[in-house]
Amino acid sequence: MFLVPVIALATLLFSCVDSDNETTGSPICVITSMSVGDIKSEYTTTINGKDTTYTRTISGSSIKFNIDQVEGTIMAVDSLAYWADITRVVPTVVAAGSVYYRQAGTSDDYAYLRSGSDSIDFSKGVELLVVSSDGNYSKHYTAKINLSEYSTEELEWFSLSTNLTLEGRHRTLSRDNNIFVFAEIDGNTTLTYADADKLSWTEPQALSENIDYRSVTLFNDLFLALGENQEIYSSSDGLNWAKSASGQTAELLLAADKWRVYAFDGTDIISSEDGENWQVETTLSDVGSLPQMPVSYAAYNLKTNTNLQNVVMVGNSGDAGVSAWYKVSSNNDDSNQKWSQVSYPDNNSYPMPQLADIQLARYKDVLVVIGGASADGLVTAYENIYVSADNGITWHVPSTGYNMVSQLEGTTEPVTLTSCGKYLFIIQSGGQVWRGVIQ
Repeated sequence: MFLVPVIALATLLFSCVDSDNETTGSPICVITSMSVGDIKSEYTTTINGKDTTYTRTISGSSIKFNIDQVEGTIMAVDSLAYWADITRVVPTVVAAGSVYYRQAGTSDDYAYLRSGSDSIDFSKGVELLVVSSDGNYSKHYTAKINLSEYSTEELEWFSLSTNLTLEGRHRTLSRDNNIFVFAEIDGNTTLTYADADKLSWTEPQALSENIDYRSVTLFNDLFLALGENQEIYSSSDGLNWAKSASGQTAELLLAADKWRVYAFDGTDIISSEDGENWQVETTLSDVGSLPQMPVSYAAYNLKTNTNLQNVVMVGNSGDAGVSAWYKVSSNNDDSNQKWSQVSYPDNNSYPMPQLADIQLARYKDVLVVIGGASADGLVTAYENIYVSADNGITWHVPSTGYNMVSQLEGTTEPVTLTSCGKYLFIIQSGGQVWRGVIQ
């Protein structure tokens, strides 16, 4: 660490800072961006009487900063997990001018910042001083990283009082930071939506076409659904719908990933890259095992290759019970796989739970499902959240981490599940909304 001597600093400040203490003259002194390296945090736990130390890491690339040039503040956009050790953070600062730092709220000497090298304590905030190249101008910033208030890694549920008007069965999807709920009121399909943070719901509005609310599928920024005579419709806002110009029909809309949307035409699984032009994706030998509407699905990048996505879809299939299907999707035809049904052999002690009205979502790097009572009566409706970390092959009720909303146990009211940003949402007929989060 290079310290600026007190006398030298006093001279520097006297010659660099004007009477207003901030100047925007030329040459300029401004911070244009800041990022941080990976934040590694050690913790110790006792197992069988022996203390073991582990390291948890938060990727620096996931930490984004907002710079307010007027207020002179640099803030991490999202709070980090409560356990993050922010006493040893290595910032990389891009600036016009030389950058110095000190602990916020102190009168300590400023130290010259070796960007990308110096480890700084952010636990109480950091003051940054940028000095122009000619020493005539300077600008102050306060940089801060906030930690979450939560001190648990349990899924915490919050019952939210909202203005949601909703009765009966419905379908819930999320796009960007918005929740969309499609339902049927007096024979007409309606839509209500809300921001995931504010949850101020619009009044239910009738759609321009009377599409089947159970079929609505989200393909990137495009909604697709089935209308009368099984014709495919599309919409950019969920309210105004237009019939596909291709005239393509389908019995089911199934799922979507980054590159394609999938449907069942009565014989095969077909796919489209634009929602208009369709081709055979997977030739089926057993169409009876396909999940029926409404189909829940999730698409997410492989951890080892962001050019590939896992796609999982589940749904109830009549006499076949709950059916789960899986594929690896790619924009490259050579690595784009066909759909296959997830097999649950007798030696699999943790198969897909046979839940009524099963709902699937992707949250915190795992798949989660909830649902109504099993047909054999052995599983109570909405008693547990089931979790899969292997793309739907095995399913568990975790002893910790993923607890269910206790008020829902045994309910016969229609329930839907979706994930949006850092939240899980459960929406129940009657307008009750629960928002869950693991910090």
